Amino acid sequence: MRQGREEASKGPPLVRWYVLFLFSVFAYAQCANWMTFSCVPKYSKQVYNMTASDVDLLLNWGPIIFIPFVVFTSWLLTTHNGVKRTIMLGFFVTFAGGLLRLVPTWTGSIAFAESRWARVLLHAAQILNAAGGPVSMGAASRVSAHWFPVEQRTRATAMPFIFSGIGQGVTSLVGPYIVTGRANFSNLLYLTGAVSTFPFICALVYFPASPADSRPWWKRKTTIRGNFKSINVVDDDDVSIEGEKTKKKVGFVSGIAKVLCNYSALSCFVAGGLMGGTTDAYLSTLPTTWNDEKLSETKGDWINSMSVFASVIGGLLVSYLVDKFFARRLKDVMIALTVLSIVFFFALVYAPYLDVKLFTTSQFWFLEFCSFVFGFVQGARDPIIEELTAELTYPADEGTSAGVYTFIYNAGALGLIFAASSLPVVWLGICTIASLALALLLLVLVKEQYRRRDSSVCRE
Repeated sequence: MRQGREEASKGPPLVRWYVLFLFSVFAYAQCANWMTFSCVPKYSKQVYNMTASDVDLLLNWGPIIFIPFVVFTSWLLTTHNGVKRTIMLGFFVTFAGGLLRLVPTWTGSIAFAESRWARVLLHAAQILNAAGGPVSMGAASRVSAHWFPVEQRTRATAMPFIFSGIGQGVTSLVGPYIVTGRANFSNLLYLTGAVSTFPFICALVYFPASPADSRPWWKRKTTIRGNFKSINVVDDDDVSIEGEKTKKKVGFVSGIAKVLCNYSALSCFVAGGLMGGTTDAYLSTLPTTWNDEKLSETKGDWINSMSVFASVIGGLLVSYLVDKFFARRLKDVMIALTVLSIVFFFALVYAPYLDVKLFTTSQFWFLEFCSFVFGFVQGARDPIIEELTAELTYPADEGTSAGVYTFIYNAGALGLIFAASSLPVVWLGICTIASLALALLLLVLVKEQYRRRDSSVCRE
């Protein structure tokens, strides 16, 4: 009965899965656009007369722009119709970035493509695309809470992260096969641009602001009576129960204040940010390390791709298990994932230094296995962190809690990226493992509270 009521309040199932699908495709496109030039650095430099620093900056615009823009998107999510407005903004900037970087191709001039103005357009395009990052990462838990019943939320939160990982993996693996020279570099731009266009055009055609708007007009206000209580279901954030006091979500500024005063939430934010940001930034340095150790570029690509696609499996499997069996044990799940992360990250990072014959067939597959397990943990981590922090900080908006988490995540990544230019790779690995150990300690100190879930039960 309770599940049926919540299902009714969330609108038709087909509509909510349509919304989640478009949002997930957008997350895929945003990550694919982000990786475009870095997956084929040789031809990027040839076609646009760029240096290695230019290619690196095109990639690094991601965390650089993320940090200031996430504040705006977190606030926008708390406004009236904030979910739709935020998603449409993300769709637009990614679509615009995908089109803008095609301008040098459309001119048909090699001289213009190699000019400074073409590089300015590319940087502007990557900045626009980077502005979509806070939406794809920071709005996932808000979308799931807005559209999905409580027993499906972890899976719904995981889907954008899964598609983002697929976007990174597919672009990194397939990009070098699509781009084999200057003449066909534009094929990759057209392909990623088409994927960016799809969710934007579909959303212009049909994208309801809330579950209430997705139903026929005569069903948009439903009254449920029982046990001397009346529930008027208009939207997930507009629920009144006669005879019972319920918490309503607070605004952005009040939400930030609640977050900063919640020590368990802060511990969880910092732990998740350390786990995600520092490890992701460090892994970007591994191809150079492996090449120095005589690992072929092809094997390095397969190791990276193994990690990415393992993250897809981890996100799907762990989110399903959490929804079914561990909905109130998120802290225990995160501790287990962190321990696995420390063990296999150590093996993955220091494997090149253990044996001069490392890259024989058997040891290469050991490296693949370590990469798979670590990727599995990465894929499972983000949706669980966003769901746990949303529970700890309720009635703060999910966009506020996710915004703080992703801010710390990208700040950690950006810090390690800058440190990579001055510290030896070995010391970067030590710093990353120390960050993981600190994250484990912080998670142990977290005091679990499932305020949002309890409030959903009370409303039913």
